Amino acid sequence: MAGLESLFQSVGIVVDEVLPENRTEKKSDRKWRKASESAGVRKFQSKEGMAIWVGRNHKENEELVIRLARGNDLWLHVKGRPGAHVVVQLPGGKSPSLETLLDAATLVGYYSGVTADQKVEVDYTFRKYVKRVPGGGDEKFLVSYTQNKTLMLKMEEERLWRLLKQH
Repeated sequence: MAGLESLFQSVGIVVDEVLPENRTEKKSDRKWRKASESAGVRKFQSKEGMAIWVGRNHKENEELVIRLARGNDLWLHVKGRPGAHVVVQLPGGKSPSLETLLDAATLVGYYSGVTADQKVEVDYTFRKYVKRVPGGGDEKFLVSYTQNKTLMLKMEEERLWRLLKQH
């Protein structure tokens, strides 16, 4: 690095040194932030502070599921109908708490058109078990998934409003 600095200085280029230890934002966090700004993917925080990302249309869903989510992040979708895709970002292999799971399921229900006090089945699995199905075209983002569990959720208005107040 010292050799490059002297070369740059000799031709009049000023170098601001940015070392990894001086960065305040992790590379993976920057990736998520940039994507949310460019693709419109929405970010929420669970009661425990875990990041919950919501794709509300086929473009956002594709960006979220295919490009952003890592294999051990948790993916959620309303069972048996089109709608939002939700990813809970799980840093360092952490498991989500029940509260975080319920927060994410509430968001996937809301952004899939489920109304307050309605019951809905929400499937969830790790992102590595979600695969894109070819043939969706430009207007659809179709996936298949395995290793899933299903959560029966009654939409709670109080939980929903706590989450929606973040935007």
